Amino acid sequence: MPKKVQTIDGLQHSAEVEQMLNRTFYAAFDTDNAAKAIAYLKNITIHRIQQAGTPGDVLQHLEGQRYIVGVIEQRMRAGKALLHGPDPKDFPTPIMPENVERG
Repeated sequence: MPKKVQTIDGLQHSAEVEQMLNRTFYAAFDTDNAAKAIAYLKNITIHRIQQAGTPGDVLQHLEGQRYIVGVIEQRMRAGKALLHGPDPKDFPTPIMPENVERG
C-alpha cells in the first residue's frame, strides 16, 4: 500500500497521486487565458473585503471560495516546480542579520 504524504488540500493521497494532481493543475492553468481567469477568481475571493456586520454564513461561504482558489494556486506552483524546479520568488530571502543593509 502506498505511503500517504502531506498534501496541499489536507486529504490523504499517495505521493504519486499528489504529484499527478499538481502536474494536472499546472497543465490546466498554464496559459494566458487561465492566468486571467485565476486573477479574476482572486479578485472576487481573496482580495474581496466584506463590510462590518456581514453575516457569518456569508463569511464562511467566502472563506470556502478563498480556500479553493488558494488550493488551485498552490497546486499550480507545485506542478510547475515538479517540471521546472522551484521558483526563487516562492522562497523569499529570510531576514537574517547578514541580509540587512546597514546605513
